[in-house]
Amino acid sequence: MFGEHCLFYGDKIIAIITDDDEIFVKVDEETRHEFVQAGGHPYTYVAQGKQRVMHYMSVPSEVTDDRDELVHWFGLGVKALKSTDK
Repeated sequence: MFGEHCLFYGDKIIAIITDDDEIFVKVDEETRHEFVQAGGHPYTYVAQGKQRVMHYMSVPSEVTDDRDELVHWFGLGVKALKSTDK
């Protein structure tokens, strides 16, 4: 999908991992601010000549080796997924 790797929570995509090992996690209006405050940026890709922005934000690169920190960021992704299922 989009030439990247996807992680699923149930049947929904919770995260996208790029070829350069950047991790993007699902966000909603409630969780987006935490990613922005941590310096995150949105996942974008080009389709049919247009840049598309998805509801996924990057996690801080320094947390990728810290399991507890990753659990926190993925927890925000689960929260976002659940809010969009309502």
